Amino acid sequence: MLGDVTSSMASGLPLSVGLAMTTESSDQQSQINNWLYLARKELSGSLAPCVLYAAHGAATVASVTVGGGIIKGCDNASGIVTLTDPAPAGGMTATLSGGGDTLTLPPNVTVDAGQTVANFSATTSRVQLNTLFTVTAAAAGNTATTPVLLTP
Repeated sequence: MLGDVTSSMASGLPLSVGLAMTTESSDQQSQINNWLYLARKELSGSLAPCVLYAAHGAATVASVTVGGGIIKGCDNASGIVTLTDPAPAGGMTATLSGGGDTLTLPPNVTVDAGQTVANFSATTSRVQLNTLFTVTAAAAGNTATTPVLLTP
């Protein structure tokens, strides 16, 4: 590959660099920019044109929310599972857990192909005291959690 890059640089063609990333924070972008600067300088002896192709990784769970975090007992709430990238062909199923007798969640939710979010419904029962739950969504080797307070 280095020979291809070097000959591309010698022929005056722009250098193309591919990176696989799952996220792209401002710190990562700064590191990428520094790396590209050094790569261009090293390979060509100058700052020749350079194109960065960032291919994001496979989709996985980024976050889960339920009813804004506080739900009154006997009220229903909506929830959202968000992925890091669009779901692959066939969709992606996230397993939900952390409910109980007074907070009922579906066992899983499917994010449709090409989408990044899926909605679900949660039902609640009356509680005598504030009850705290930790709801978890899991898919593709990653988990996301959110606290949910059920109030009387």
